[in-house]
Amino acid sequence: MYPMALSLRQISELDLPEIQKINDSVQQFPWSPLQIRQEYDQECSFSKVAFDFQSDRLISKPLILGYCFARNVGSDIEITTIGVVSSQQRRGVGKALLLDLVHSKSQNSEVFLEVSEKNRPAVEFYISLGFATMHVRKAYYPDGSDGLSMKLNIAKPQ
Repeated sequence: MYPMALSLRQISELDLPEIQKINDSVQQFPWSPLQIRQEYDQECSFSKVAFDFQSDRLISKPLILGYCFARNVGSDIEITTIGVVSSQQRRGVGKALLLDLVHSKSQNSEVFLEVSEKNRPAVEFYISLGFATMHVRKAYYPDGSDGLSMKLNIAKPQ
């Protein structure tokens, strides 16, 4: 069970510097500030932050614990990047972000993402949510590691 008062909301421009800090600290291949900005500016983008308003009642800005950017591609979704503060990983933050993304779809669709085969915690996390590897991209990442193209089917009740 998650110990904090976790809430989700759309990313605002004011969140971008904090998202960049999280990105730089947790991603194996961090995005540049320009890439984060361009993803934020996408019109077909799903962008959410997870935060904890109760982290410190003396501050007016909540503590951002994680973020997710995704794109609508027809009726499907492509997760472009997701990150959770290291100290908050395995506490339900990433799962809350992904479940919110899945529940945002009103029809049957698929969710796609790429992850390095070397990022075992992330691969295991995605598998635990029902993602399956559909393709391996050999030497896809700058360090020569393979990229796993993964897919989750979303079936909405009729």
